[in-house]
Amino acid sequence: MNSPEKHPGGQDLHLGAGGQQHPRRVIGEQADERRPPAETGGLGLPADSGEKQSGEHGPRPESGGRYRLTGSFVVPLPPEEAFVLFTPRGEERWAEGWEPVFRHPVDDDSAPGTVFETAARAESTIWVVVDRRPGRLISYARITPGSRAGTVTVTLEPVKTSVEASAARGASLARVTYELTALSDEGERELRRFADGYQAYLSSWEEAIRGSIR
Repeated sequence: MNSPEKHPGGQDLHLGAGGQQHPRRVIGEQADERRPPAETGGLGLPADSGEKQSGEHGPRPESGGRYRLTGSFVVPLPPEEAFVLFTPRGEERWAEGWEPVFRHPVDDDSAPGTVFETAARAESTIWVVVDRRPGRLISYARITPGSRAGTVTVTLEPVKTSVEASAARGASLARVTYELTALSDEGERELRRFADGYQAYLSSWEEAIRGSIR
């Protein structure tokens, strides 16, 4: 969808609700991205760059082109309702430019194994739903041929102590994780731009989602 990781002992960039950055220790893996810099809105924006480090001042490549980016924000809906906003068709409600194309008819667009495509900036990205737990999680594999590939995962959990929860009849903490690897030099540049703007990217998601449910 429209969503860097580190080496053992490295740090990844963790964005908490409200967009604050918190370096976090991670064991193994690297990768990720999502909406502002590279593609259209929604899960479509890529950001992944192999062996890199991202601290408070942004990712610093070590080798390869792999990133893991993770951040969270509050959705003023209970998890069961918020989940729909991160499905292929549900994202059309709030992500400008997000237009999934299904080559074969599908009744349940979030069923694992579902394949669809998106297009933006003269690029085509292929998506596959790899995991789904209604009200809790949805995960996609994605590949932009010749540029970047990886996964995007959104997890949801109820917010128990929050102004959001009392203002609405329920609220959810949405955590978005991109784990992506560059397949070319251009893909590496796109991922780096995505990583640098990840905080703003998730903030734009939060604003767009709130606007769609007012």
